[in-house]
Amino acid sequence: MDGIAAAKLVKKELSTRIIMFTDRDDDQSVFAALSAGADGYCLKDVTAEQLTKAIHTVVDGAVWLDERVADRVLRSYSTPPASLAEETKTSPEKLQQQVLSLVVEGLSADVIGSA
Repeated sequence: MDGIAAAKLVKKELSTRIIMFTDRDDDQSVFAALSAGADGYCLKDVTAEQLTKAIHTVVDGAVWLDERVADRVLRSYSTPPASLAEETKTSPEKLQQQVLSLVVEGLSADVIGSA
């Protein structure tokens, strides 16, 4: 089982927070992890201080994205997010895009889920 499948299973079975700790920084891996429910995405070459901050941030209920990943995620969106209610009337891809935008903005999974 890979990390994405494990994250999906953990999120389905447990109420816990997940940080993906990986050397993969390609878009497919990043978006797959976030779609699987990862609350953080941390590249393995982070400093000890950054890793500590990432852990504390996620434990406190916020989202952590490595700055190289966050920059790419933010750049992949050219328009501000529409409401999730509007997106549910359109394609699943657009809904996924909106959820990821809200994650990047730092909203918690609980807040996004209640939108």
